Amino acid sequence: MAPTPPRLRFGIVSSDSQLPAWAEQCVRQLQSSGAAELVLWVRDAAQPAGVSWEYHGVLHRLYRRHWLGRRSSALLPVDLSPALSAVQLH
Repeated sequence: MAPTPPRLRFGIVSSDSQLPAWAEQCVRQLQSSGAAELVLWVRDAAQPAGVSWEYHGVLHRLYRRHWLGRRSSALLPVDLSPALSAVQLH
C-alpha cells in the first residue's frame, strides 16, 4: 500500500474576512480537492478592517463598485467567515 502524500497546508493574509470571489473560489477548490487544508489566517494589522475614508480609498471603492463591480463577478466580495472560523488567527 502506497503512503498517502502529505496535504498542502496554506494560509490567507487579509485585512478582513471578505475576499474577491475569484480568491474565495480558489480557497474552496483547494479545500474540496482533499489535497490542501486551510490552517492559518493572518489578519493584516497595517490596514484596519472596515471602511477607509482616505481620499484615494473612496475613489478606489467607487471605481470598483460602479465600474469593475458591474462588469466582473470575479471581483465581487465574498465573506469567508464560515471557512475562517475554524482557522487559527494571527
